Amino acid sequence: LPDAENPDEELILKLVQQGQLMMVQGHVASARLLFRRAADSGSAEAALLLGDTFDAGRLQTLGVRGIAGNVEQSIRWYEKADELGSSEAKGRLMSIPAR
Repeated sequence: LPDAENPDEELILKLVQQGQLMMVQGHVASARLLFRRAADSGSAEAALLLGDTFDAGRLQTLGVRGIAGNVEQSIRWYEKADELGSSEAKGRLMSIPAR
């Protein structure tokens, strides 16, 4: 993660870190809220992570149970991550099974 150079970047960094902590603890809904706020502020990483919370394959890989994926939402956020400059977003989009 880049060093925070201004308060906005520092806030985004904290939101992403808190979101990752929520995911580790299995609090997907809380993580989505944090990632969404950071993504809406321009964070490509947060948009990618938000897409992961909707990607059934990624949820399974992360060991998340009881949360259904949502293909449309995962695509939406992976596309947003790509627009924001994520180098991983195209690969995530290509890994989604054909609809």
